[in-house]
Amino acid sequence: MFSEHRLKKLCCYIRWTQCIKNWDHPGQGLAVAYNFADKKERSIISRMSASENTKCTCCSHCSAVQLSVHQTLDEMEFERGIWSAAMNGELDRVKGFLDKGTNPCVVDKFGYTALHYASRSGSLSVCRTLLQHGACVNAQTRGGATSLHRAAYCGHGDVVALLLSSGADPKISDDDGATPLHKAARCGHVEICKVLVKNCPALKNLQDKNCRIPAGLVQNNIELMDLLMVPETVDC
Repeated sequence: MFSEHRLKKLCCYIRWTQCIKNWDHPGQGLAVAYNFADKKERSIISRMSASENTKCTCCSHCSAVQLSVHQTLDEMEFERGIWSAAMNGELDRVKGFLDKGTNPCVVDKFGYTALHYASRSGSLSVCRTLLQHGACVNAQTRGGATSLHRAAYCGHGDVVALLLSSGADPKISDDDGATPLHKAARCGHVEICKVLVKNCPALKNLQDKNCRIPAGLVQNNIELMDLLMVPETVDC
């Protein structure tokens, strides 16, 4: 079992003096230790944080403190995982995870894969590497978004092209009924809309849950409005 000495040693290692100062709140020490512990130690810490023994007895807000601890552990898990590396475009770190056997399709607590994060941040090299290692190009978050949704919304045309060439389905809609073209149209990304429409002209006809086609989301952009005008019949 972790000793107080061991926890304090870990806290000192990262110079988090506030953790030592507030040692009467056990969860803070556990959260810091979790970030630097090995697999066995982290298992122990998780059990400790869920245990009745980790509740603060000096205040009446134990449940709130416990919830905060678990949120902190989730954040630390994210930072230690492949998702953070992908989001920050850290190619070497991503490769390190993959070389060690990390599943490129693993999801975080929100249902996001590393490819979602890399697509959102526009890291082409990370996206390519993840796809080469078997990342699921059409994986959806809890809200139904694919990596193509993320890239289209954020305006990363090179990533959009890569995803499409890797088999991304542009007709997949999220929980609001929006396709990647809806996302790109709303944000005024003309070039991305051109790529999506060229790949699948029928996207211009698809409505979201508010019965809006992509052209209905365009604001003050004549070029984009002309591009998204709907002909009578369109097929992919």
